[in-house]
Amino acid sequence: MYNLFIARTRTLLLWGSIEALFIGLAVRSYRKPLYV
Repeated sequence: MYNLFIARTRTLLLWGSIEALFIGLAVRSYRKPLYV
């Protein structure tokens, strides 16, 4: 049960970092369009 919690937390952190990265890129490209 403890290992499952660790795995779930690690997955959520991984997806959170990826999502934050893509949101940051989207906001940056929205403010300063690079590919238009």
